[in-house]
Amino acid sequence: MLEKKAVFGIMLACLLIGTLTLVSNVQQVKSEPTTWTVDDDGPADFNTIQEAIDAASSRDTIYVKAGTYHEYIVINKILTVIGADKSTTFIDGDKATYVVTIVENNVMLKGFTIRNGSSAGAGVYVSGCNYSTISDNAIILNDYDGICLEDSHSNTIKNNTISNNAQAALDLFNSTSNRIINNTIAFNVDGKGIWPWYSNASLIEGNTILNNDVGVEPWESYNNIFYHNNFVDNPYWQVDSDMPSNTWDDGYPSGGNYWNDYNGADNFHGPYQNETGPDGIGDTPYDMTGTRPPFSIGDNSDKYPLMGPFTMFDAGTWDGVAYHVDVVSNSTVSDFIFSADQKEISFSVSGLDGTVGFCRVTVPNDLLGGPYDIFVNGFSPLTLNTMPNGDHTFLYFTYGHGATNLSVTIKGTYAIPEFPSAIILPLLLILTMLAFILAKRKNRRTHFPIT
Repeated sequence: MLEKKAVFGIMLACLLIGTLTLVSNVQQVKSEPTTWTVDDDGPADFNTIQEAIDAASSRDTIYVKAGTYHEYIVINKILTVIGADKSTTFIDGDKATYVVTIVENNVMLKGFTIRNGSSAGAGVYVSGCNYSTISDNAIILNDYDGICLEDSHSNTIKNNTISNNAQAALDLFNSTSNRIINNTIAFNVDGKGIWPWYSNASLIEGNTILNNDVGVEPWESYNNIFYHNNFVDNPYWQVDSDMPSNTWDDGYPSGGNYWNDYNGADNFHGPYQNETGPDGIGDTPYDMTGTRPPFSIGDNSDKYPLMGPFTMFDAGTWDGVAYHVDVVSNSTVSDFIFSADQKEISFSVSGLDGTVGFCRVTVPNDLLGGPYDIFVNGFSPLTLNTMPNGDHTFLYFTYGHGATNLSVTIKGTYAIPEFPSAIILPLLLILTMLAFILAKRKNRRTHFPIT
């Protein structure tokens, strides 16, 4: 009897703990947020974006259908404003000073092409705002600045294309701790790609900075970190900096940036680049000191320059965590796929027939764990160097380019679980309840009188 009571008590405790855990993850909301629709020429809640903003309450979502919206908008509430797709959904400022102005914290702006600001304003102007996100937009055509952050902190600028702006694609003034990730910043031919001035402690990672007069120009800006960016054909200066207190790499083996004018070799690996064998990192630093005398001073160098362009691939989201796999390669990389079922990463590479190609693949260990088997068109690579580093493993391998695309497969030993904790917890509760019911029925049968 005591044993049965103990089992019964344990099951009740499990049920209580599971229930409390589930309840603790349910957010209490006073009212459900509303999603408003906007269509410039069809049935919807509103015909203009600004009308929807004015009518919405804080934390609502505004979904904008495909079309061209000739207006300039001011977002002054905590809102999520989403366009159907940046290739079909346009906000055309018709030369307004600011096409989109954000003056509230925690705003999400996503999925638009934002164009035709004035020659003295910005496509997106963020003033005095924190914790907002601007992602998956195209900001183009004759704005003075593409995106301007002024007195704004801890914002995220991610996955945007910012091009053909006059002063700077991305202008950071007196703004700290922002995250500038995986943007294409290109063809701002009369200005700068990224211009932090009086702006400190931001992370600039994974961006392609291409064909701007100046790639990056930190001015009176300190403790910013630049790594995994591609600096390509910025004709005046890749970097114009007199600030010795910024960092241009992420240490070893993560590495620094790709510079298309870097002419160093890759014959060694290791933190001091003194161990025989390549690793996709240049053996000597990329030195920015003296690129624009007399302004450049101090130790402005990328200690671990990448030997090929950097690409960040989306590998999926599990249990609310987004994973990506990074590839550095002198090949063209395409058709990326991660399969948890197959426990493998696959992609295609191509290059000039008869040349030697390389890939340096960064794999999150939680996503796909090793040991790993690597195959190029079904065969082992020419060389292989594996570099574990805590949460990630860096796989460097080489192969010969052929006349057609080559198929690369990286097979792991285990992959991220298919069922996240959000599903496992309800299953645990159900199983506990079933166990409780079965135990109770068994107990009744045991005490049924024998006749």
